[in-house]
Amino acid sequence: GRTDKLPRAHSGARAEFARLTRGRLDNELGGFLGRSYEYKATSDYGRTGSNTMTSDDAQKAIDTVRRLIDWIAADLDSSPSA
Repeated sequence: GRTDKLPRAHSGARAEFARLTRGRLDNELGGFLGRSYEYKATSDYGRTGSNTMTSDDAQKAIDTVRRLIDWIAADLDSSPSA
């Protein structure tokens, strides 16, 4: 099945995450990985434009990451053991 292959790029990790969480996450959390990659690219490569992060954007990203971690932890806690 699909679970025997590891994603080799960020886009593959995003696609696998989307597949595993389809219909279970709200749009903000579900779309966060894509947005976070844009922030990373801006930081790593000095790209500018619409992806420039403000202090407010950074705080919103931190808050969203915390919500995502909480969601993952709760999902793992409620998953049956393998």
